[in-house]
Amino acid sequence: MSFSKIFVRDFRSLATRESGAVARELVLERLRDSTSVVIDFTDAHPTPSFADEFLGRLVESLGEVGFRASIKVQGADAETRPLLQQVITRRLHRPARGPATSALEVA
Repeated sequence: MSFSKIFVRDFRSLATRESGAVARELVLERLRDSTSVVIDFTDAHPTPSFADEFLGRLVESLGEVGFRASIKVQGADAETRPLLQQVITRRLHRPARGPATSALEVA
C-alpha cells in the first residue's frame, strides 16, 4: 500500500478558493500514483473558503466511501478541526448527494 503525504502549511496561501482548488488538484494527482493521501494540517490555519474548496469539494468528488478509503486528515488543531468537519459534513449533506451515513473523523 503506497501513500503520499501533503503538508497544508506548505501552500502559499490558505485564504482563497483558488488556492484550495490547487490543493485539491494536488491530492487528486497524488491519488493517481498512491492508494492513499495523508493531508497534514499541522501549523495550518485555513479560511473557510480554502477549507471548503479543498476538503469539501474533495469529499464531494470522491464520495464518502472513496474519501474514507483514500484520505486521512491529521494534525488539525482544536481551532481548525471543527471547521474541517463542518465543510466535509456540509458537502456530504447536500440534497443532490443525499445524507451522509455519519460525520467523518478529523484527527
